[in-house]
Amino acid sequence: MKVIIASMSPVKKEAAIRGFSILFPNETFEYECVPANSGITDQPMSDDETRSGAIGRVAHARELVPEADFYVGLEGGVEEKYGDMYNFGWVAVESRSAKKGYGRTFAFVIPPQIRHLMLHEGLEQSHATDKVLSKNGTKHGTGTIGPMTNDAITYTDWYVPAVVSALIPFLQEALYPHP
Repeated sequence: MKVIIASMSPVKKEAAIRGFSILFPNETFEYECVPANSGITDQPMSDDETRSGAIGRVAHARELVPEADFYVGLEGGVEEKYGDMYNFGWVAVESRSAKKGYGRTFAFVIPPQIRHLMLHEGLEQSHATDKVLSKNGTKHGTGTIGPMTNDAITYTDWYVPAVVSALIPFLQEALYPHP
């Protein structure tokens, strides 16, 4: 079965592969990454916008490669809530027949220095993280979660449970009927 990952990010590809492998260990999948556009801003600033970005990636991937079995969109974002800025990601999965599943990562509070750069200098989270932590390339490597956990949780690790969550309707077909 062919799975289209709506991103060129190696982190997102690996998260999708691991998620599918966890829930469908006896299936063989062929994975392909495509440069799908999210249809939202480069830095989603709300839960709704982030989820819309994952869904938008799936829709664009479907246009790019119309004959796949599954499409996977992963989108990270932030939202101001309770006086802090939280980081999280959404995963959308859609089958060839347009059945859908959704999952979300856990959220964590962005450090104040990173938040400040995002809100007052307009930096994307990854660029603000790189600047504050004197790193380079967190967007396609560790993400912000890596250095926040001393790499105990990688960017890939963070996304895998959300991929698994998004795949539940495809594993439990009888409980999630397709309209």
